[in-house]
Amino acid sequence: MALFRMLWIVASSLWVSAEDAQPCPKGYYCPEQTRQPVLCPARHYCPEGSAEPSLCPSGRVCKGQDLEALANGTWGDLVPLAAGGGHTVVVSNLGQIWAAGNNGYGQLGTGGTVKQHAFVQVAFGGKKIVAVVAGYGHTAAITNSGELWTWGRNGAGQLGIGDTADRHDPVKVSVKGQKIVAVAAGEKQTAAITDSGELYTWGHNGAGQLGVGDTKDRHAPVKVSVNGQKIVAVAAGKKHTAAITDSGELWTWGHNGVFQLGIGDTTNRHAPVKVSVNGQKIAAVAAGDYHTAAITDSGELWTWGYNVFGQLGVGDTTNHHAPVKVSVNGQQIVAVAAGYFHTAAITDSGKLWTWDNNDAGQLGIG
Repeated sequence: MALFRMLWIVASSLWVSAEDAQPCPKGYYCPEQTRQPVLCPARHYCPEGSAEPSLCPSGRVCKGQDLEALANGTWGDLVPLAAGGGHTVVVSNLGQIWAAGNNGYGQLGTGGTVKQHAFVQVAFGGKKIVAVVAGYGHTAAITNSGELWTWGRNGAGQLGIGDTADRHDPVKVSVKGQKIVAVAAGEKQTAAITDSGELYTWGHNGAGQLGVGDTKDRHAPVKVSVNGQKIVAVAAGKKHTAAITDSGELWTWGHNGVFQLGIGDTTNRHAPVKVSVNGQKIAAVAAGDYHTAAITDSGELWTWGYNVFGQLGVGDTTNHHAPVKVSVNGQQIVAVAAGYFHTAAITDSGKLWTWDNNDAGQLGIG
């Protein structure tokens, strides 16, 4: 039996065989003290010729390979993400979409209904995704050309494709032939804004959450009139919806059993009603299952609705029928998100604050 022996000699990040000299191979690093290639560790990357491993940059996925190869071939920088009722979807800066979690309705968009415990890529035929949202059992995404695609649960017509059959792969939604710039997903309803500022909704409408004046489900997009104004932002809760006009007004509609519309009573509204937030203009809004949060153009945070777990962040557990101001260490707020029974906000200093129910560790405070 012939024996082939390698002699590794390291000099200037080179490894040398008995036959020739080559750079330290990609996926390895060649430290002088060991004089042989070492497998690049997890959470690091090692391009060809590495003398030591480099720590994976924030937002990248590194598995001991060349970073450039990862950036061009897999996840890249993770940008938008969405969490639904047991599934998660993320988008890379390459426009690729990845999904994991529950999949009983096909909400992962993988062509079947098998639950995925690790992220799998959703096939989009080369289309680049720029935004994604997730409802309880359905998902929606916008391409860089303004197309809207949906998939998953469709029992109430929440996919907007004219029927109630679930879809396990993405299907394109026609919103009067217009381009879509924003989308929101509630429990079983969906809302989208066109590039002309029009708002369309579809899906479940039992509490008037579609804002079209009745409680009849819609299986295809229907236009919502918000006092004749253009819409710049929309948020969908479990069964209520909120929208911001281009003049900074906030309008809400749908289920109102625990004051989540912020209009002083508990009567459902089947059409948009204007909410007064201390007379200020609104820059952003978030809708939880039964509560709502809004940021003013001056960076103030206001919340209202269900508060049994303290999700409003106002120091008590009393439901509030109108907006109340939240003090977040005296700082200005730039972003807010509302979950089932908890809330999270980011300050202008980049700090993340969370409050409310923490039964599953969702506040992230250990």
